[in-house]
Amino acid sequence: MKRQRVTIKDVAAQAGVSYQTVSRVLNAKGEVAEETRVRIQAAIDALEYRPSAIARSLVSQRTHVLGLLTADFSDYTHARIIEGAEMEARRRGYLAFVSGGERGPDGEPLTSPLFTQHQTEGLLIVYHGASRDQYTIFEQIPRDLPLVTIGYAPGRPGVATVGVQNVEGGRRATEHLLRLGHRRIATISGPMQMYASQERRRGYAKALQATGLDVDSALLGEGDWSSASGYRATRELLARTEFTALFVQNDRMAMGALQALREQGRRVPDEVAVVGFDDIPSTPYFDPPLTTVHQPTYELGELAARLLIDLINGQPSSADLTRLPTPLVVRRSCGAEAYRPPPSSER
Repeated sequence: MKRQRVTIKDVAAQAGVSYQTVSRVLNAKGEVAEETRVRIQAAIDALEYRPSAIARSLVSQRTHVLGLLTADFSDYTHARIIEGAEMEARRRGYLAFVSGGERGPDGEPLTSPLFTQHQTEGLLIVYHGASRDQYTIFEQIPRDLPLVTIGYAPGRPGVATVGVQNVEGGRRATEHLLRLGHRRIATISGPMQMYASQERRRGYAKALQATGLDVDSALLGEGDWSSASGYRATRELLARTEFTALFVQNDRMAMGALQALREQGRRVPDEVAVVGFDDIPSTPYFDPPLTTVHQPTYELGELAARLLIDLINGQPSSADLTRLPTPLVVRRSCGAEAYRPPPSSER
């Protein structure tokens, strides 16, 4: 039997209010007592009510459409961020149009015409982030369009930014290796014109300097976030210098690094300890399972969508930059503990 669609009047009856009051809460218009707002939200959740975007558009003369733009669908972190943002948009009664893959000559994503026309009420851009003077993408976007970015450097007037604690993540990874007794710690960054790479290397340098160690340029490698680049950078480091530990700034590059170390006869973690960054779902199944810095990608997307919808509804954030924590997840590749396989999802 087909389930009957829940309507705004069903929510009103459940919450014990008028449907006009429910409408004011859904559209963030008019004063509603906090106790009433909480009761209405509880009814929405209990009934699993999802507002009709078409009906809302006809009544409010608004589209309730968000544009989600990413530079790389193949990147797990980007895909997970978009997933979190899209689900949060649905919960708030918005539709999300996703576009990406096309890049300009500076590497930044190209906006779709749909995003910069009146159909889209706000835009979320997910990108690793180039250095500040390369933000040509903002020239493509009308100044009055609410905008939230993930991965860009803070400090652009009128642009809200959500990110993770990249510096702290790089510092935690390096401090962990230092506590294990390593002093020759190499690192492989992402492209150094990108803000995330600069921050993670800064965290690496801070940890070394706090221990009285200088940053040795011979221990610095660079990749492009791909497994192949991690493989190449590791081979270059091995040919150039000796090291007993390696901090790789994302897990895909760490996968390539592990392969390069294996081919060169370097046992992980007995001869070289390895730490990655991101904590993608496959890291417990690397050989050996990868110690890595966890990046809360889904939560980033949720937070960015909430912030964007608040901006659309005239509730600007008091902070230009919001950062989520990046805890270390210890597995066998660093040699700190015995490996415990993840619980099976099979029944």
